[in-house]
Amino acid sequence: TGLTGLNEQLTLAQNYLTEHAADSAVGEQLSGWSASLEQLERDNQSAQTLQKQAVGIDSQLNENSKVKQRIQEQWQNLSERLNQQQAALAEKESQYQSLTIESDTTTLENQLATIHHRWPELHSAQEIQRRYLQLDKDKTHSQSELQTSQTQAEALSAQRNTLVQQYQEQTQHYKDLQQLVSQEEQLAQYRQLLKADEECPLCGATEHPKSSAMAIDIPETVGRKHQAETLLNQLEQDGKAVREKLDCLDLKIKQLQSRLAELHTLEAELSALWQGRVETLQLDFAINDQQSMQTFEQGSKNQSEQLSKQLKQLSQLDKERQSHKEAVNVTERESDKLSSELKLLEQSQQSLQQSSQKTTQEYTVLIE
Repeated sequence: TGLTGLNEQLTLAQNYLTEHAADSAVGEQLSGWSASLEQLERDNQSAQTLQKQAVGIDSQLNENSKVKQRIQEQWQNLSERLNQQQAALAEKESQYQSLTIESDTTTLENQLATIHHRWPELHSAQEIQRRYLQLDKDKTHSQSELQTSQTQAEALSAQRNTLVQQYQEQTQHYKDLQQLVSQEEQLAQYRQLLKADEECPLCGATEHPKSSAMAIDIPETVGRKHQAETLLNQLEQDGKAVREKLDCLDLKIKQLQSRLAELHTLEAELSALWQGRVETLQLDFAINDQQSMQTFEQGSKNQSEQLSKQLKQLSQLDKERQSHKEAVNVTERESDKLSSELKLLEQSQQSLQQSSQKTTQEYTVLIE
């Protein structure tokens, strides 16, 4: 090479100077050679320096090429990953948009809040209905009991009227027997005093042919009087018992009538409260329709569960969507960073190539 030639010339010149140092005849020539030798030494050092620079530049170019290849591979991997992430993000966006076509998150949250705010009103309506249904049972029971009591009272009143009539008749019968017994006792005393051919103190007759025929059986009449008295007492006791029962029934009837009036008032109050819940909850069934109330409650629960499920799905999708967005952003930043590094590397390559060309030109000029 050119550097080797310079070295060889330098070696020959140094050897020649050594061999002919004592030759004074060639002093002037040696002086010129000495100057040439110094220039050769300087050129040799410059050539070595340029050669080292060229080797360094070549080494740096090779290293930059490897780095560039590695960066390009990383960038390619990032591009593929970015495409996958963007596709996944697009899918989540599509799913999210599909769920929010009819209602967005705010609308769903408002609907769910409305249902939750309605629960106290619904529970109040259920309590009103429960009290009304119980009241209706109480009213039906009281009405039935009142009807039964009134029927019993009518029967007892009829029985009492019969007993009063029987008592009056029996009283008169007893009085008749009592009077008869009293009269017969007096007449028996008079009969005992009657004597033949003497005047009767009652009628003045002196003959008493029928006195024996006119006698009655006093003990038998007295027995009849006692039986009449016993029956009269029994009728009186029966009448008192019926009167007591009738008084109890009258009291019960009044209490039932009062209770029914209270129930009617409560029914009106509950109906007014129910009407308020109808307007608040938009109910379309009667207060005593328990099945419709259960259906309405279940429908509210189902709607609440469905809204909660939709909100949960939207929340999950939104988190996944944000996660994918962040992943895309991270990958894009990494890709931008690699692009910047690659651009800087390319600029460094261009600069090194220019330096290499310049070094080569200088080296070429130096060894010619």
